[in-house]
Formats: sequence, structure tokens, C-alpha cells
Amino acid sequence: LPEAEESFRACISIREELEQPGMMVESLAGLIQTLLLKGNRAAAMSETENILSYLERGGTLEGTEEPLRVYYACYLVLKEGQDPRAFTILDRAMQLLNTHLSKLEDEDSRQVYVENVPWRLAIVTAWHSRHL
Repeated sequence: LPEAEESFRACISIREELEQPGMMVESLAGLIQTLLLKGNRAAAMSETENILSYLERGGTLEGTEEPLRVYYACYLVLKEGQDPRAFTILDRAMQLLNTHLSKLEDEDSRQVYVENVPWRLAIVTAWHSRHL
């Protein structure tokens, strides 16, 4: 975990230098998950607030490879802190996931798309458990 944290922080620094905030948030998401695994909830919340602030200022997740991972990392921290924004983030994630799923032609492809990536499956599971 210390090496993962160091790597994510290095990635964040590089993205800051290159002025790529949209790409930086993906590294922040990895850092958030690492901090959670280390039990450092306060630092994870601080980094989550950085992402949420970025999004509130009009920043986007365009250009990130896995925007759903970003949403899921934020959701985890907010949910753990019983922050009501958790459900807003979860809804955004599910909307984006549904957009991606709508581009796939059949149910089998949609199922594979969700089930083959842990945070996609976790988003669907969390969303369904909230809406049942």
C-alpha cells in the first residue's frame, strides 16, 4: 500500500505539471482507494472533496479511461462517512454506466461489460440495493 500511494501521488504530480486535471482525477481515485485500504479515512475524504470540487467547478471526466472508477471511489468514501452526496454520485455513475450499456447491442454483451470490471459491478450492485 505505501508503494501504491507513492505511485498515485507521483501520477497526480505529473498530471498537475501537464495541466491535465481530467486525467488527474483518475489517479486521485486510485489514491482514495489506497487510503481507504490503509484506514486513512480523513485523507480519503480530503481527496474525495478535491474531486467533488473539481466536478462542481465544471470539470469533467472526459479523457479518463475509467470515469466509473472515479465515481465509485468517491461513492465509497461518502457512503462510509454517511454523507448524503453518496447517492448523488451513485446516480451519476449509474447514468454514465447506462449510457455505455446502451451502445452495446445485446444483453450478453452488457452483462460481460458490467461483470468483468469490479467497480462497474459494484456500482450496479449498490444502485440496485438502494433502489429495491
